[in-house]
Amino acid sequence: MVRFVASQSETPPRTWVYPSGRTDGAFRAFKVADLLRSNPKVNLYEWKSIRFPSKTLSSDLQAISPPYIAISHVWGYGAEVDSAAYTGGMMIRRLRIKIKSPPYYKDISWVGLVQIANAAAQLGAGWIWLDFLCIDQKAASGSEVPFQICIMRDIYENAASVVVMIGGIPRVQSVGTPTGWMDRAWTLQESFVNWRQTWVYVLWPGPPGSTSVRDTAGNRYPLMIVTGEPNKRLIRLRDLLDMADNNFSAPYSNVVVLDGLYAAPTRKYVPRHALRTAIHPNRLISAAGIWRSMFLRTSGHPVDIVYSVMLCFGLQIDPFRDVRTYKDLFRDLARKTAAISKIGPSWFTINGVGGSRYPRDPISRILPRCPDTLANGQPVYTSNAGPSRWVGRYVDAFDDYIDRFDMLFVTHSHPHIINARMFSFGPWSNFRIINSRRGIAKISLKTNRGRLYYHAPGLTAGTSNVQVVYVGRVGKAQVGTYLTPIGGRTTGDRRFVLFIQWDRIQGRWNVLGDGVFVINSGSTFKPPTSRWILTIGAAAQTVRDKWPSQRTSGPYQLDRWAIQRFKYHDYGVVPLKDWNYRRPMDKLISWVGAKPQKVKQARWTKLQMKFRLSGLSNNALKTRLKKPGRLYLVSGMGSRPARISTPTTTMLTQMGHLRMTYAYSDWKKSVCARLARAGIEGILIPKADSRRRATAEYYVAVIYGEYMVYLMSKPHLKTRWEFTEISVIPYRKANRPIINRNYIVQPPPQPSPLTWNEWETGLQQRAILQQQAFARQQLALVLRQRIALAMQPRCAPRLFFYRRC
Repeated sequence: MVRFVASQSETPPRTWVYPSGRTDGAFRAFKVADLLRSNPKVNLYEWKSIRFPSKTLSSDLQAISPPYIAISHVWGYGAEVDSAAYTGGMMIRRLRIKIKSPPYYKDISWVGLVQIANAAAQLGAGWIWLDFLCIDQKAASGSEVPFQICIMRDIYENAASVVVMIGGIPRVQSVGTPTGWMDRAWTLQESFVNWRQTWVYVLWPGPPGSTSVRDTAGNRYPLMIVTGEPNKRLIRLRDLLDMADNNFSAPYSNVVVLDGLYAAPTRKYVPRHALRTAIHPNRLISAAGIWRSMFLRTSGHPVDIVYSVMLCFGLQIDPFRDVRTYKDLFRDLARKTAAISKIGPSWFTINGVGGSRYPRDPISRILPRCPDTLANGQPVYTSNAGPSRWVGRYVDAFDDYIDRFDMLFVTHSHPHIINARMFSFGPWSNFRIINSRRGIAKISLKTNRGRLYYHAPGLTAGTSNVQVVYVGRVGKAQVGTYLTPIGGRTTGDRRFVLFIQWDRIQGRWNVLGDGVFVINSGSTFKPPTSRWILTIGAAAQTVRDKWPSQRTSGPYQLDRWAIQRFKYHDYGVVPLKDWNYRRPMDKLISWVGAKPQKVKQARWTKLQMKFRLSGLSNNALKTRLKKPGRLYLVSGMGSRPARISTPTTTMLTQMGHLRMTYAYSDWKKSVCARLARAGIEGILIPKADSRRRATAEYYVAVIYGEYMVYLMSKPHLKTRWEFTEISVIPYRKANRPIINRNYIVQPPPQPSPLTWNEWETGLQQRAILQQQAFARQQLALVLRQRIALAMQPRCAPRLFFYRRC
C-alpha cells in the first residue's frame, strides 16, 4: 500500500520538515519525473507494509514498479563541490532540511537533485531513495532511525542501481579531486551490497560523445552517457577503482577521487585496494576486504562503523545504541563473524599473513583491538608508550587471505571456545631465525618443514608451553593488477598459524603472535589428526589448558558426552531474579538434568524474567541496563525443585555462571522476537504494559562433556547455534561456595569431593577397562570365525586351492 507523505517544490523555498502521521521505519521514495519539471518538486511516498520486521522485505522492494535507485553520498561535501555550490556563503538553489543535531539543519541543492533524476532516468528508474529526504532526520527518539538501520542493507541490495554522488548531494564533481567518500562508514555498505550495479556519477573531461576510455597501458573502461548531462558520465565503481591504479594521458586526468582524506601520502592506495577486495564474488576474499576497509572508516557516531559493516556480513548487531559502546559492538561483530563457518575469523589477515602487528584486544586476547576513533576523526591506535598511529599502517594492501579455516570458534561466546588442531612447539622444532627484523625463520613442525614469516615477540627456540595452532590454508585472491609478490610468501603451500602460550601461574592462554608457514617445495602438509578444545579470553576457566574434542561434525563441536557417574551429579540453573521489584519472588531452581544422562542434543528449558520499569528515569534505566546479570549453575544431591531461601535438605553448590546482558528500546514483542532469532545477545525486554511492566523469555540448557560442563543460553528457541552463549565450567574446583548454607535443615551426610588425583586415576582406569573390553571383543570375533570355518564341509573349496575332493 503506497500513500502520499509530503511535498516540496523549489519555489517558493521552504524548509523540509516531516509531517505527523508517518510510519516508523517504513520505506519511502520520491518520483523521478517530478524533479524533471521546469519547477522541480519532491513528492514523497511511503510503503507502510515495507518495514522492519517484515519477512517479505526483499521481495516487496523488488516488486516496486517502476524500480528505484538508491543514492550513496557524504554529508561533508568535498572541496570542489563546496566551491561550486556556494556563492556568498549561500547554497545555490538551496533546499534546507531539519536534523536533530547542531546546527539543526542541512542544506542540499536542487541542482544535485535534478542531476540525480537525469541519472535515474538513464538507468531506467522511476523512484529515488535518498536518506536526507526518505528518513526523518529530526527523529531524536522512537523506532524510526533504528528500524531504518535494520533495513538499510535491503534498500541498497534490492535497488535497480546505486548511484554514488562522491562529492556530496549539491552537485556532481570531477575525478581529479579527492573527497571523503572513501573514509565514511556507511559508504562501505552502500558500495558493497549491490556492487555489480553501483555507478559513480562524475564530471568527465573527455569528448562529449565518448563512451569509453583507455589508460596508458591499453586497458579499456566503458562509460555511460547521461541524457541531458553531456559532460557527465556514469562509471562502474569497480572500473573506477581499477582506473585509479593506472595513468591517463591528456585531456584526461588521473583518478584521485577515491584516495580519501586520511590516508598517508605514501599509502593512498590502501583504502582503494581494500574496497576493491571487498567487492569480490568470493565470500572469504570479500570478508577479508571488508575488515581491512572497515579499519579505515570514520563516522560522526563511531557505532555507525559497526552498524554499517554488520549489514555487509548479513548480521544483526544490537541496535540499542544508548546501551552498547562502540568497542562492545566491535567485539560482538568480530566474535559473530568468527563463529559463522562461511565467513570465519577473516580479521586475522587485516595486517596480511606474514605476522599481525596490530594491537590485540586486552579482553579477548585474540581479536584485533578496536581503533580509537573519535567523531569524524581519523582512525588511530593510541598507546601510552608512544604517539598515535594511523590504523592504515596496519592494513595490508596485498591479496593474501585464508581460503579454508581449520580453527573453529564453536560459538560467538566470550571467553572464546576454540576447536583446533595444534603442534607442540619445542626444542625439536628446529626453530632457526634467518632475519629477526623482518620475522623470517626456518622451522620444523613434526614432519612438516619450511619457512616461517611471523611476528611473535619473545618467541625463541627455548620458549616453553607454546602451542602452534593451525588456523587455515592461505590463498591468493588475484584481484586487479596492482598486487605484487613479497619474498616467497605468495608461492607454495602456505598455512596460517597462531602461537599461544599457557601461563601456568595465572592459568590462561596468552597469544604471542601469528604468521604464515610456507611448506618446502615437493612436500605435503600433514596437520595433526587429533583436535583439542581450549578457552581464551578474560574470565576463561583456569583449570585445564586444553582437552580433547571427539566431536568434529554437527553443531556441537565439543568433547564427548559424559557417561560415568560422579558424586555430585544433579545440576540446575538459578533463574534470574525479577528486575526492579522491592520483594522479588524466590524462584524455583530449574533442574536441567543429571550428569549420567547420555543425551544426543541440548534440551532447552524456557525461563521467564519480569521487569518493572516504573519509577525509573531514562538515565537510571540506561545505567541499570549496562549492569549484566549472572545465570548460576548449581549442583546438588537431589532432583526435586528447590528454592535458595527455603529450608531444605539439599546442599546447593555454585559451579559457575553465565554473564547475561539486557536491552530495551520500547519495542513490541514481535520485534524483540525477530531480533532474538537474528542473534542479538542477552535478554530483550519487550514494550511494557499500562502498569510499566514487561516479561521477557530466555532459554537455558546444559551439555555434560567428559571433561567440562557447558552452560548455554539463547534469547529465542530458533536462534542459530553460532549465536548461543556458552560458559565452560569445570566439574571439580576447590572452594566452591554453598549458596544456601543458612537454609539447610538436617543436612544429609555428604560424600567427600573427588580430588584431581582421583579424577585422573578414574579416567585411566576407565581407559584400561575399555581396552580390555575391546580385546575381549576381538578374541570373541576370532573364535567365532574359527568355529564357522571348522563347521564347513570338507569338500568346500578353499582359497588358493583348486583341487577337487
